[in-house]
Amino acid sequence: MKRYTVVSVSEFWSRKRLKLKVEKVLNDAVNDGFEIVAVSFANWGAIPMAYITLSK
Repeated sequence: MKRYTVVSVSEFWSRKRLKLKVEKVLNDAVNDGFEIVAVSFANWGAIPMAYITLSK
C-alpha cells in the first residue's frame, strides 16, 4: 500500500532561499526512497510557502 506525506516549507524573506530549501528537501526525500508526487507554491499572507507531496 502506498503512503503519502505532505511537507510544508516556508521562508520569510526570500523566494530564492525558499527554492533552495525546497531543492534540499526534494533531494533528501529522493535519497531516502520517496517518490515526488507534487510540488506547489503559495503565499500565506506575506510568507512564501511550498507544499511537497511524497509517496513511498
